[in-house]
Amino acid sequence: MRLRTTRKKSAFESTIPLINIVFLMLIFFMVAGTIDSDVARDIDPPQVSAEDERDRIANALVVDEAGVFHYQDQVIEEAALPETVRPEEGEPLLIVADRNLKGAQLTAILKKLQASGIEQIEIVTVRAANER
Repeated sequence: MRLRTTRKKSAFESTIPLINIVFLMLIFFMVAGTIDSDVARDIDPPQVSAEDERDRIANALVVDEAGVFHYQDQVIEEAALPETVRPEEGEPLLIVADRNLKGAQLTAILKKLQASGIEQIEIVTVRAANER
């Protein structure tokens, strides 16, 4: 003979102890864990103003659309480039070329300057307004 066993309904279990454990674990990991130090906050990046840029390109070789050379506010003949254009020791020669100057002309200028012994040459460009 089988006796019927009645199941007792379980009482409502509170979730508060579970929440307490989660918060205790959160506090434990906040205290026990380490946060990496931010190395970048100790760095003071240099500031550049437009005036600094103007000073920087004051000694640049400027080539206009017609291929005329300007160096230190003087017009220079192409044949006199190697003798006239000499950057300071360790400094690159800056070239400001007109955007309408043909690439072949600019390449020929760069080759001539490199052949004259100028090792570092930088071309100054301007970022387009719609790029970021």
